[in-house]
Amino acid sequence: MLHELNERNSQGYNYIAGIPKEKWKNTYDGGFRYGHMTTNLAEAINSSLKGIRNLSISAIVKATYFRLGKLFATLGKESFTLKDVGHIFHPRIQKEIQALVKSNGLYVLLMSCSDTVFCVSEIPRPLQGYDPTSYRVNLEEKWCDCGYFQALKSPCQHAIAACSNSRQDYKNLVDHVYFLHSVCKVYEMEFPAIGPY
Repeated sequence: MLHELNERNSQGYNYIAGIPKEKWKNTYDGGFRYGHMTTNLAEAINSSLKGIRNLSISAIVKATYFRLGKLFATLGKESFTLKDVGHIFHPRIQKEIQALVKSNGLYVLLMSCSDTVFCVSEIPRPLQGYDPTSYRVNLEEKWCDCGYFQALKSPCQHAIAACSNSRQDYKNLVDHVYFLHSVCKVYEMEFPAIGPY
């Protein structure tokens, strides 16, 4: 029995070891998932299928099609309206970025004559028992020691502080997928209405 268990564990390990790391580890994905993990996406899909899981396959496909069509119409209309009134980012993304812009307590030290490499340190707060940490930031490579910048492809608070220090616009560091003009491209295609079958 123990031998069979070890054999199955060995087979499982060999199977996983044979899968390239970039396909199952966020660390090795090259930033292509923008911080999303497979389980996050699976949970989002599962929540959209609530109430129809026990139906027949054809009914599930039809319900999914119409739900997605409705969702695309709603989100697309919202995105085009926001873009038409002059928004650059979706308000949720803009709120997240503004929270980072307003964060304070960072000391920025320029480390290159090209205004691209910085050392950003948190200001010590001994009364709060808070030990400061320093982060290396490279604006040209869109990289920071904290990892947020690389994972989400949007500047972290350290990169934003470096931009502010060198009078650079942090919006130039935000990946194109976060801009409303890119979001609107997702919704350009519409779900055609299908008749009864």
